[in-house]
Amino acid sequence: FVSGPITERLRARIAIKDMQSRKGWQKSVSRPDDELGTVDRQALRALAEWTPTDTLDVRLSFDMWRDRSEAQTPQAIAVIPQNPFTGAAVQSPRVENAELVPVDTDDNRIADWSNEFDWHLNDKFMGGALNLRWSITDDLSLTSISSYGDARSDGSMLPAGLDALVSDYRIDAIIRTMSQELRLEGIWGDSFDWMIGTNFGFDQGSQHNHAYDRDVSSAFPILGVTALFTEVGVTGANEASQESLFVNTNWQPTDSWKFTLGARYNNEKTEFEGCSFDETTTEGTGLAPLFTAVALTRGSVTPIAAGECFSLDDEGSNDIFQGELNENSISGRFAANFTPNDDTLIYASYSRGTKSGGFPVLPASDQSQYEPVTQEKLSAFEVGSKLGFNDGAGQFNNAIFYYDYTDKQLLTRVRDPFFGPLPILKNAPSSIVYGAELSVSSAPFAGLYVSLAASYIKTKIKEFESLDINGDPQDFAGRPFNYSPKVQANALVDYSFAISQEWDGGIGIDVSYSDQSNATLEGNELYNLRAYTIVNARFRVSTVDERWSMSAWGRNITNEFQAVNVYSIADVVGRYTGMPATYGFTLNYRYE
Repeated sequence: FVSGPITERLRARIAIKDMQSRKGWQKSVSRPDDELGTVDRQALRALAEWTPTDTLDVRLSFDMWRDRSEAQTPQAIAVIPQNPFTGAAVQSPRVENAELVPVDTDDNRIADWSNEFDWHLNDKFMGGALNLRWSITDDLSLTSISSYGDARSDGSMLPAGLDALVSDYRIDAIIRTMSQELRLEGIWGDSFDWMIGTNFGFDQGSQHNHAYDRDVSSAFPILGVTALFTEVGVTGANEASQESLFVNTNWQPTDSWKFTLGARYNNEKTEFEGCSFDETTTEGTGLAPLFTAVALTRGSVTPIAAGECFSLDDEGSNDIFQGELNENSISGRFAANFTPNDDTLIYASYSRGTKSGGFPVLPASDQSQYEPVTQEKLSAFEVGSKLGFNDGAGQFNNAIFYYDYTDKQLLTRVRDPFFGPLPILKNAPSSIVYGAELSVSSAPFAGLYVSLAASYIKTKIKEFESLDINGDPQDFAGRPFNYSPKVQANALVDYSFAISQEWDGGIGIDVSYSDQSNATLEGNELYNLRAYTIVNARFRVSTVDERWSMSAWGRNITNEFQAVNVYSIADVVGRYTGMPATYGFTLNYRYE
């Protein structure tokens, strides 16, 4: 990176990053000499700040990155055929003979993938923002923030975890987003400040998932000799616009008390269209003849041609699904802060917020499966304190909170009559979260810094009936959220010391712990996410002026097994893992 003034009123910074690795970190269980996981990433960021007058500030930023690394493959820990006609009776020989990863393994590295494709990503992003701030008077200012972003995947390949093709994916997708915000801010008297603003946004996206399904059980409906299909496409496109108006005020009647009140009105509209179809490169008859027969039972006599949508509505029509979602909301926040002295803050807050809904992109054979998830609403209560000690060298923070959700979006299943249970977000009518968190940090003497933090979170569904991971109906009332460990904690110890008059040294270690959780709402043992403890360490030396610095470091030095996610796609239950023990050496030089 290079940073500094260009003129008296213009400053700039540009940073470029390139990451490369020549070997992958994952090892194939069926081909021991094969590796996956090489890294190939680049990024650039540029920033300019200009003050043409004493009352105008201009900030222009630009970011871009590209990732052509090899995709991570999951560990295939089970095969559960989803063929609605034959179940497990008929499978592809490649799946029957495929090697699985033991469920109880402690090896982060082992997994598998087909060697028929080049499993590289091709993801990239480009975006920028322009921030203008005009100080109209000493007590009044106007701010404008304009931003644009463009993210896309151009043929990124994602393996499914077997030495077979069981819904391995090629993804082509693009998302463009634009927003404009205007804020007017002012100070009134000695104790009151306010802000009023508006925001407009527009998002446009499209996605095409090309699934390679040659070996999935659904492709062998009867005899198991010839695949009915080998490649299926899923497409979805949406446009979303939103307008909002917001206001925020702060009132400080005394030196010890401060009150904050804010509100926001938001209106959103989302339009979506999507369907599933036979890819033109599919082998076999494809699915069009099968869904033509299904459409006939619903009253349609129009045959479905190869490559046309086969997602059907109630009348048997295969026109592309089109849907619209209109939502509006009012959110807000009230907070009270009490600071009796410089080392003490006691606060209480209530906030009301929402999370937008949306449409799924999935291989649906029935258009009813495109039903959107609607916005979730959250009422959050929190009380806590921030306490300083040891003359400001230490800090103790604590909080307790209670969240009340209406229509929370939870990952569950929808049953497709041909493809089996498919992952989808659905609204749970009522659920709650409560817990506590605390942290303490201190520098008891020169050179030593210690930090400890922990949280306890209890989640509970009060009302929700849906499908479990196998597509069976279940009442989830009383169950915790999926992906919700109860206890998380971390600790950090860092010690800096002088080696000589010209060199400083340091050593540090940090430990993080996460309790067990589960990827399913019903707590299926196959989808368990084990508790884990990750230990990182580092040793560093640097010149006193920090022009030169060198460090040796290790991440996950105990080689702890870490399951990040467990999911099912087609017939495979796959598990993503964290990185194994990794060691390195870093050298920095700073020129001024």
